[in-house]
Parts: sequence; structure tokens; C-alpha cells
Amino acid sequence: MSYLPQRQSQLWIAAGLYLLFIYASLPFIRKVTDPLRDAGWLRFTVGCLFALAFFAFALWLWRRWPGWRRASLLIPILAIYGWILRQAHQPEEQLHLIEYGLLGLLVYAACRRRRRERAAETKSLGPLGRWPAVSAVVLSCLAGWGDEGIQYLIPERYYDLRDVAFNAAAAALAISVSALLGSSPQPASTAGWRSL
Repeated sequence: MSYLPQRQSQLWIAAGLYLLFIYASLPFIRKVTDPLRDAGWLRFTVGCLFALAFFAFALWLWRRWPGWRRASLLIPILAIYGWILRQAHQPEEQLHLIEYGLLGLLVYAACRRRRRERAAETKSLGPLGRWPAVSAVVLSCLAGWGDEGIQYLIPERYYDLRDVAFNAAAAALAISVSALLGSSPQPASTAGWRSL
């Protein structure tokens, strides 16, 4: 009988539950965003969410890469995120960067864990283990496409290829950053810190 090791199983469950939360919120999210927009608070709320995400990322990066490395990595990453944000004209589109960025990180963590565990057991890695970043991008993009497919079925929502692209870009960018930082050697002072 085949089973997933506990840590890998926990990561897949976390990614699955988070995706389920995203999908389940689709019929109701407008009941939250529309009143915020009518009150003039939607952009401010989205801005606060981005500030929170930025500070969480900056803290993680500071712990992993103290000193000048932090700034040198942060600047191009922020520039790419800034460019994508400029393409997103509505606050809801901007939220895709956080929403699917987090999903991408969860899926990538599960794929990386699978690689480690399969390699430790000297089992065949398979596609999820052999290329964890690519596998995570593909799975996250499919999940983002599923998001839009569900919206097609909801009367007051609509299918939008632009949103599919934002979902894919958000996941791919977050996974790329995590893969880039995860493949770089850690300074000795932070070797104990684990990445996602």
C-alpha cells in the first residue's frame, strides 16, 4: 500500500485546502469587495494586504540573506512585481498576485518535499520530483485556470483569459523567487533557517 510521508502529505493538504477556500469564495467574494469599493476602501484594503505580504517576504529574506544581499535581491523582485501590478488595473486583479503567489509557494513546497523524500528512499523521482519548480508552476497554472472555469459557471461572474494570465504570472513569479533563493547557498549564520 502506497502512502505519502507525513510532511509531504501535510503540504499537499494545506495547498488543497487553500485552493478549496479560493474556489469556495468565488460566488461570495463580490459581497465583500463591492461594499468596500462603494465605500472607497477597496484600494486601501488591497494596499494593506500587499504591505503585509511585502513585510512577510522582507522578513523571510532578511533572515535568509542578511546585509547587502537582501537589498540586491529585493530590488529586481519588487521591480517585476511593480510591472505586473501596473498591468492590473482593478484591485481584484492585483489580489491575484497574493492569492496565486501563495498557492504557488504551497504547491512548490510540496513538490520539493516530494523530491527530497523520494530521493532519500532511492525511489524514482517522477515528474513532480524531478523538476519541482516546473511541476509547481504547471499545477498552479491549472488551478488558476480552474478558478476562471468556475467563474464561467457562476451567473454574476465571467471567464477572463486576462485573469488566467495573472494567476499564472503570480504563481510562476513566486515559485521562481523561491527556487532562486532556495538554490543559492545560505550564509553560515542563517543555515538553520528553512525556506518554505
